[in-house]
Amino acid sequence: MPVIDTIVIFSAADTKNKYHQIGLKYLKKANDGKCFIPSLALMEFDIVLQSRGFSYKERMEKHSLLLADFPKLEKNIIPIAPVVLYNIARLESKYELDYFDAGICAQSLQADGIIITPDRKISSIKEVSTFWE
Repeated sequence: MPVIDTIVIFSAADTKNKYHQIGLKYLKKANDGKCFIPSLALMEFDIVLQSRGFSYKERMEKHSLLLADFPKLEKNIIPIAPVVLYNIARLESKYELDYFDAGICAQSLQADGIIITPDRKISSIKEVSTFWE
């Protein structure tokens, strides 16, 4: 089953994002059990919000909206396992990826190696497949 990239979460969370409707569509699919969310995508989402100056209350609001709009998401999150951490380091080294891109790729390998993303860097990785609408 495919996994969604962090870009999907960001686009769904921002009504002004050009990919907003696509992001909502894929979060609905994750909510319905038709794709997975890598736990590292959720971590990256929160860390980026914090680095962009969102207060803890604003971050809590973003996460509570995700939970309210997509209450079944938690059933479709891929956990971090030792093999994921191994593959993150391997993919970082082999493809010169940043940590979270390598993490999304590593967690997608736990599922079926398909990632929903418009990210060209991830699309260039031969070990995974990507698609975007």
